[in-house]
Amino acid sequence: MSAFSDYMENEIINFFLRGNPNNTTPPGAVYLALYTSNPNDDNSGVEVTGGSYVRQLITFSDPSDGVSANENLLTFPVATAAWGTISHVGVMSAQSGGQLLYYGAVTPSNTVAAGGRMEFPIGSIQASNQ
Repeated sequence: MSAFSDYMENEIINFFLRGNPNNTTPPGAVYLALYTSNPNDDNSGVEVTGGSYVRQLITFSDPSDGVSANENLLTFPVATAAWGTISHVGVMSAQSGGQLLYYGAVTPSNTVAAGGRMEFPIGSIQASNQ
């Protein structure tokens, strides 16, 4: 993955540089979302909807040298309708709605037709600001 969202950047600045801990409450869990276009810093991309799509709970390892990776296998449900070409993923603060925290490109992109699914092995989703 490659970038913090505007929301996340602002929260980091407020917490660490402005000493405003009341402004930030960490989410109880975070979820991986699939996008058919770049979500960009402002979450203006197109997230998959319908066809049995649901964001998946993701857990991250302790960071080492500024990098943390998913500790769990991420298996999305079988698509009951085409989801399109998945070009990006995002880490979200809730299973539905919520805030985009972090995002990046899927390389190579993957087209999910009806009957298909997306899966990400352990360690394949890495968060860093490098």
